[in-house]
Amino acid sequence: MELIKETKKHYNIPKQIEVFQSYYNLNEPIFRFINENQDDSYLSYKNIFLLNNLKGLEDPRPFILNNKRYILTQKWNGCFENIKMYIINVDTNEYKEYIVNEPNFFYGKNWVPFVYNNELYIIYGFDPFIILKDGNVIVKINTNLEKQNGVNFCQYRGGTNGIQIDDNIIIGFGHRTINSTTHIPFLWKLDIKNRRLIINNINYNNYFNIIDPTSLWIENNNYYLSICESSNRWDYNNLDIYSRIFKIDISKLNQLTIDNKEFAF
Repeated sequence: MELIKETKKHYNIPKQIEVFQSYYNLNEPIFRFINENQDDSYLSYKNIFLLNNLKGLEDPRPFILNNKRYILTQKWNGCFENIKMYIINVDTNEYKEYIVNEPNFFYGKNWVPFVYNNELYIIYGFDPFIILKDGNVIVKINTNLEKQNGVNFCQYRGGTNGIQIDDNIIIGFGHRTINSTTHIPFLWKLDIKNRRLIINNINYNNYFNIIDPTSLWIENNNYYLSICESSNRWDYNNLDIYSRIFKIDISKLNQLTIDNKEFAF
């Protein structure tokens, strides 16, 4: 990975901070703006708050569908069970809530949007590994990946959107949550033809221990990855935030990887 661009900001107190910077291109970030506290947050794009009537939107994950720009985002409503997911057209500010057609569905967070052959899919989670399409569960398998220390959630979680790199392969980068102050990036691949999920931990030279991949995109035939690094949780004082952009050589992805976990679906 070649570092192309980075910015650093320091915040003495956890308010009016910019985090989870995501991109459609090198010069147009979408980010989460936390005003007074974690519940008082908005999504900012081109100096405009998207859906400012929906306070509490988090973690914008961009994707392009039929040449239109969207983000998938969640709204915290007091607990993981009550989280609501939204898809927003960032150019028109139109939005819709994403509803899963399952009784008593546990929504959670860290969903991963990806477009395959001009259709939207969403990875809900990595254990069980679940793919959604049009609100329906179309893939569900157990992977038995490691749990986060002290809780019953899988360590492997969404980060960037996924992108299609050839006729059969989708890739993306997620974060592996060891604990609330240690996130490690990983690479995932979907081999659609052979119905395989591949997960690799990667080598990464970090500044801080909270490392959150946020977006993945193609620009001028180059592939780019954005990562948000932070010195501590976003509700802590004396916080440093790095936003970093890397150019990725797709042909050399295997050189980034440390190990390999593979699952059939």
